[in-house]
Amino acid sequence: MQLSKQAIIDSAMTILDTFGLADMTMRRVAKHLGVAPGALYWHVPSKQALIAEIAQKILEPACVQEPEGGVDKRGAIHLLTAADRLRACLNAHRDGAEIVSAALAQPELAAQAGAIFSAHLPADVAAEQRADMAAVFVHYVIGAVLAEQSTRALTELASSVDESGAHLQEVDYSARFELGAQLLVKGINSENRL
Repeated sequence: MQLSKQAIIDSAMTILDTFGLADMTMRRVAKHLGVAPGALYWHVPSKQALIAEIAQKILEPACVQEPEGGVDKRGAIHLLTAADRLRACLNAHRDGAEIVSAALAQPELAAQAGAIFSAHLPADVAAEQRADMAAVFVHYVIGAVLAEQSTRALTELASSVDESGAHLQEVDYSARFELGAQLLVKGINSENRL
């Protein structure tokens, strides 16, 4: 097998989905690929760069824009659909929200994530506010999914350790997420928005 940037990303994503972000080390990726750790750095300069590449892969399906038409004038349906799509992309990978959150410090990735929402904001939103409103939506989705994934991981860990039969209260994450997204849309569409 010839080592390539794509092979490294694919291997890292396999490790991420199997073991989680904490166990996705450069050493482990190299071992998975059967190469020395130093060989990875010819293609990916650092673990942070690898995390950014993985975050971009996670975001790709959410960046697909749905066709216009059949939507209310203020974009609410598209904003909710975009939020659901991003949530699904983050939940498709173990620690997906943590990965994307860690990579958002990079302006290109933050812009890519913001574009998921900015195209669907009401037309009367001032240009200087569009990026901020889109970022609020991105941070809401990432934060909600991060809480969801963290709680699920803790529940899995607790159920493997606790033999008493006690169960943590089940949370309807979808309903909670939809409520938060709808509140954001109402705020964005409010006549009294800032």
